[in-house]
Amino acid sequence: MDKKILNEFIDKICDMTGMECYEEELDNHVGKIELRFWGSSEVGVQVSSHLDKFSIYVPFSFEDYGKDEIESDNFYVEDLEIEKRTALHKNLFYLWCQNRELIYPITEWDDGAYMCPGYVAWVGYCNIPYCDDAVLNFVKLVNEYEEVYGQYANQKLREEIVSLLCKNKGIYVTIGRNIILGKEAKISFSEKRINCKNNVIDIYRGKEYVILKTEDEKYALRSCLVDLFYETIEMCEMYNDVGMCCDGSIVTMFSDHIAFSMPVMKDVGVFAKQEEAYLLMNLKRILPFSTLDYQEGFYKYWLSLAKDGYTESNGIIFTEGLTDSIHLQKHWEYIKSDYPKSNISFWDYGMNGEKNYKQEMGGSELLKMCREYAKIKQDKKMIFIADCDDYRVAKEMGNNRDKKYKSWGNNVYSFTLPVPLHRKGNDNICIEHLYTDEEIKQEYICKDGIRRRLYIGKEFDDYGRSIENRLLCTKASFCGENSNKIIDGTSDARVICSDNLDATNYALSKIEFAKKTIVNTSKESFAAFKAVFCIINEIINDK
Repeated sequence: MDKKILNEFIDKICDMTGMECYEEELDNHVGKIELRFWGSSEVGVQVSSHLDKFSIYVPFSFEDYGKDEIESDNFYVEDLEIEKRTALHKNLFYLWCQNRELIYPITEWDDGAYMCPGYVAWVGYCNIPYCDDAVLNFVKLVNEYEEVYGQYANQKLREEIVSLLCKNKGIYVTIGRNIILGKEAKISFSEKRINCKNNVIDIYRGKEYVILKTEDEKYALRSCLVDLFYETIEMCEMYNDVGMCCDGSIVTMFSDHIAFSMPVMKDVGVFAKQEEAYLLMNLKRILPFSTLDYQEGFYKYWLSLAKDGYTESNGIIFTEGLTDSIHLQKHWEYIKSDYPKSNISFWDYGMNGEKNYKQEMGGSELLKMCREYAKIKQDKKMIFIADCDDYRVAKEMGNNRDKKYKSWGNNVYSFTLPVPLHRKGNDNICIEHLYTDEEIKQEYICKDGIRRRLYIGKEFDDYGRSIENRLLCTKASFCGENSNKIIDGTSDARVICSDNLDATNYALSKIEFAKKTIVNTSKESFAAFKAVFCIINEIINDK
């Protein structure tokens, strides 16, 4: 390029932007000229020899320390801090630009000179047609960023990065002492290295869920939150070393300086099966082009997943947990002859072994499962039955106006327990309310020789007292003359003796009630359970 033409080009940019050019360099290999300008911050320009194409960007220089160098302390602390801060500014500037209305897409690239030593990363407009507006727009962008974020401490830069990542994913963020993500998770930062015991021995990152395995249990959590954590690590840490610690209700994922906590759900096979379904759908696409060995292996695996008679059934029943399933299965044995076309199966919640009896799923988890199954075409009716004691769940899974059930599409259906005649006027029922009060209050002798039963909240006054029976409920909020709450021995609503130091819990667990109760075909409860199967039969026959 003619030197005069180049000088005129440099002068024009300086006049437009108020910046000064302090360096120019010809790259003969690519036939471009690189210019460096300085104003409130540094801006680079690469322009072709014909001035028709150019790139304008902010350069970020890195020493590119290796992990071994850092762990061996073979560096200056000040240099490492500069490296960290440069990386934070590069990533924040990139995200910040992406969230603004720009005349050209923002791009990140680099010079490719890793460890030579170091390299330079660039963020800006890459190889676009030259126009003055692009120059002015980008320089204005740089000045605005510098004015807002230039003096931010590293902690604030990390917070802004997380906020923008969440915004891109549609996740609501509250920034305080910790960063709260929606109602489910939080992120905290530490200047000191985080020391946390890693007890997760295996992990699968699926399409919708991440499945974790500890020595004792398997858990599931949302993939989108885990993806967010890894993106946060990628943008806020120098290295991607990640550990996980799960205490049964919360999983904490941690790197050197970032801890990400969120609730987990016990997986009794529900979420893993959903991920298997996604994988199988992808595997299925190659079948028309695959070898016979592949096809035989695929169908053999497919059949191995359909255990416990699921392949023979025309509907699978999902409930809020094992206790609901036991009650329904007991009554189905007496009712199924009335519905010969309803060859239904019940989802296996792990009915063998005392430990598995505690694996209740709950309404929220049932709703999530229903949503996930509805995303994929099912080969048989998937029927989800929810209690009515959680308004949010009942509203979403409840009945359509013209039918007793809700169709989600893809052969997935849901409904809430129909309110029996003996519960009219109190619709917030769970499956135990299908029984009469007399049946609920039936006493049973337990293994320790103590007589126990379920209690109902209205048996106690507003203070949790049953003066007549000399009993005290430890959760007064469940009690009162209008309360229909079921008080069982496994929740925090215990029933103890009120006039001595006896701490024995006299409330029966729901699972023990489900195991011990007897179907009585002459009781109102039998008609209540039959109403449930009447709806199931309508769904099975739905075309």
